[in-house]
Amino acid sequence: MNRMRLPLSALGVLSLMPLACGGNTSGVNPPAETWSRLAEGSWTLEAGAEDPRWCKKIALTEDIYVSALHPVHPPGTHHTTLSLVADDGKEGCSGSMFGAGLIYAAGAGTKDLHMPKGVAMKLPAGQALILNLHIYNASSAPIQGTSGIDIVRVKPDEVTSEADLLLSGPTNFALAPQQKSTLTHTCAVTSDQTMFTLFPHMHQRGIHIKTTVTVGGTPRVLHDGEYNFEEQYLVPVDPIAFHAGDSITTECTYDNLGPSTVKFGESSDTEMCFSILFRYPRGKSTFCTGETEGGGQGGDAGRPISGPACAAAGDTGNDVGVGKLCSAGGNQCTGNKGAQLCLADYVQGDFGNFCTAQCQSDAECGAAAICTPSKICVPSKCVSDAGMGGLP
Repeated sequence: MNRMRLPLSALGVLSLMPLACGGNTSGVNPPAETWSRLAEGSWTLEAGAEDPRWCKKIALTEDIYVSALHPVHPPGTHHTTLSLVADDGKEGCSGSMFGAGLIYAAGAGTKDLHMPKGVAMKLPAGQALILNLHIYNASSAPIQGTSGIDIVRVKPDEVTSEADLLLSGPTNFALAPQQKSTLTHTCAVTSDQTMFTLFPHMHQRGIHIKTTVTVGGTPRVLHDGEYNFEEQYLVPVDPIAFHAGDSITTECTYDNLGPSTVKFGESSDTEMCFSILFRYPRGKSTFCTGETEGGGQGGDAGRPISGPACAAAGDTGNDVGVGKLCSAGGNQCTGNKGAQLCLADYVQGDFGNFCTAQCQSDAECGAAAICTPSKICVPSKCVSDAGMGGLP
């Protein structure tokens, strides 16, 4: 029986993005006197060079409860993220910020993040922490630095709820050259959770961002202001209790002065549009997915995809792990050489039950796999030849 009937044209919804944060909120623990270094990485970049996927994996040998975080961001640090993965830290890391377990992000100019009383990020013993750096040298001379994360620890008996973050925004769009444009993305919250800090995030062409939440049918503007890539601040928010059916709307305005179309991506020369909301309790999904208007965007991650499951029981994937069987929130892809993302974490429907990776060419996807126009790897057996002519 043929399981390979998903037209490639349907894969426009699968563009996998990547991410940042800081600031105090009302009702939080007072700043502690003692900070300690959780993780760091030293790097060097030649003039004009960029590395969006520098990473370091750190084995956790004890339970750590974190009540505050401070990003260490020397010049050249675009963003820093932390993710938790279910392994012992012996395997390498791919450096993508879009794998399962993302718990923290910070950008240039981000200040301290303090949790509300009783809330903490738990880093469990036996798992591993991934420190991901996006470093970018826009100067005409080499630069070097040491980036990292400092934390304040809290006692386990003081913690009543674990925190992480939710990313709300489009992950597949295109900005026309030499004009201003605005994207509007709205997603529905699917479970009860409390938001306590907002981080608005765009890249270098972003000039304005607005975040509106609708709770119980009543809209509330959390932030509406100009955007500066070098000052990526946290917005203090009194804790907001969301319930299923409430929504988050993000509006991003860009000025693309260049001669070329600019798409979504991790590089500082691509763009993003995110309302990043720190929340508790920790959720199963990192993305709040929905519909996007404006800007000539393509599909949007998280929308349902028709088609039968791509992977079958026992599938171990190709030489880089593309096609390995996985499930949403299962962390089955973290040990792969390259395909460390489970598509089920980003889309709905049966089809996306396999490990994948972001890509620019078929060669990056390994044997018997292709790089789709949405820039993700898909096993060749799961793509219908009939859909090839409709590729965007």
